[in-house]
Amino acid sequence: MADTATGFAAALASTLFFGSFGVPIKSPAIVKAQVDPVIFQCYKTSACFCTCWLALLFVEFKFTWWGVVGAAIWVVNGTVAIVAVQKAGLSVAQALWSGLSIFVGFVWGAYVFEEPIKDVYMSFVALMLMAVGMAG
Repeated sequence: MADTATGFAAALASTLFFGSFGVPIKSPAIVKAQVDPVIFQCYKTSACFCTCWLALLFVEFKFTWWGVVGAAIWVVNGTVAIVAVQKAGLSVAQALWSGLSIFVGFVWGAYVFEEPIKDVYMSFVALMLMAVGMAG
């Protein structure tokens, strides 16, 4: 139960940070400077690299090439997210990628990793309702 509570707490914290990382992209100074998405992503990646070492206060270091793959995916994702915020706006881009990420995560969890689903029918109903909400 403690692992589940820790997982929920981490998910809530990530919601705050993932939901807010696009705010500086829309700040008047950044918009005026027309910062290239790749440059902005370099700033984000550097900040992540510097702060990620704090995790070693809580867990031991273990290297895996899957971490490198995940980081590469994260950099590409972050770069196109910056473009999305610049071109579509923070609220539209965030809603779209968050909603679609739920679909992608559901497929990975349910069908690739075969994680148990409590109620398949209600899961699909929830996904369809979310799709309708995202469509506007």
